[in-house]
Amino acid sequence: MRWNYTAPDRQVIMSDGKTLSIYTAKDRQMIKVPADKMDADITYTFFAGTGNLLDNFAVRPPDPRFVYGAADKLQAIRLVPKRPHNQIKAVQLWFDQKNIIHHLVIEDPFGSITELTFTNIRLNSLPTDDPAKLRDLLFFTPPPGTEMISR
Repeated sequence: MRWNYTAPDRQVIMSDGKTLSIYTAKDRQMIKVPADKMDADITYTFFAGTGNLLDNFAVRPPDPRFVYGAADKLQAIRLVPKRPHNQIKAVQLWFDQKNIIHHLVIEDPFGSITELTFTNIRLNSLPTDDPAKLRDLLFFTPPPGTEMISR
């Protein structure tokens, strides 16, 4: 899994199934955590696609407070953690007929809202016949001067 965030601050979040790496340009930090330490965290399992949503979340109708411009072409649901969670109060997501998520809203217990819109979505796009391109997609070298933090 690799996510490149461009706004509001540049971040690169990657997981190869063994290590979760989070690079934050603003902080000039790269945090690395063994993925097996994250398996109990519903935030990680949600984004990595390794957990069963129905084990961790109750499915609810979408909250009308949240709107998305392309919603007329998509379906929406609201996921509420079955057990209180310190980072997630609810997640609302909009997905297409192939169950590909195009937009999501994360609400934390303090009322802060994070919206993510996915663009340039590519599935199974790893170029197995191009080792250099594959390496560029799977590995990230932070700029010189980046603080490396291992947990």
